[in-house]
Amino acid sequence: MRGRGEIQRAHEVQKRIYRDSYEERGDDYSALRWSSRHAQLARFEVLGLLGGLQGASILDLGCGLGDLCSYLAERGIEADITGYDIVPEMIEACRLRYPKAFFECRNILLKPPNRRFDFVLASGVFAYGNATFFSEMVASAWSLARRGFGFNMYRAKSPEYFVLAERAAIAHCEQLAGATVELIRGYLPRDFTLLLRRTQQAPATP
Repeated sequence: MRGRGEIQRAHEVQKRIYRDSYEERGDDYSALRWSSRHAQLARFEVLGLLGGLQGASILDLGCGLGDLCSYLAERGIEADITGYDIVPEMIEACRLRYPKAFFECRNILLKPPNRRFDFVLASGVFAYGNATFFSEMVASAWSLARRGFGFNMYRAKSPEYFVLAERAAIAHCEQLAGATVELIRGYLPRDFTLLLRRTQQAPATP
């Protein structure tokens, strides 16, 4: 794996930030560093534009407190949901809140799973990353997605956030084998989402 040290550093920074936030704020959207519930739900709504989520297997990558489960349920979308996060305390909270879904403490770059999913959705995963983390995570998430992968990024002015220009993010994703890339903006200030769809569905298993 390229840049394992950079990936490990991103892992440690993210784990510390979100663990501290969870200890301070508990089971609340603010523990995930969202500015508002509206912002969290707006991002879910755009990720849902991938389509075809009904009855699909979905990986919620960086699942936080599992709020994607309630978002989908409130809209009548029944799906086989798996959530991965790197903060053990949040995973335990997810298991209590949503016993019908499967949650695991896992970093897919350091411990890749042995299965694929119809869709991989990642909301807020790149906020405290770096360029190497972004590149490797996008490639790994795409390899796990049989039908599509969606993620968002925040063009913050604060130096604590990882920022990547839209054109650079698109150019990177267009290099992925079998990917068509759709850019969505305008739903929140300084935010954009990329929806990647496969031109041909990937096999069910690695």
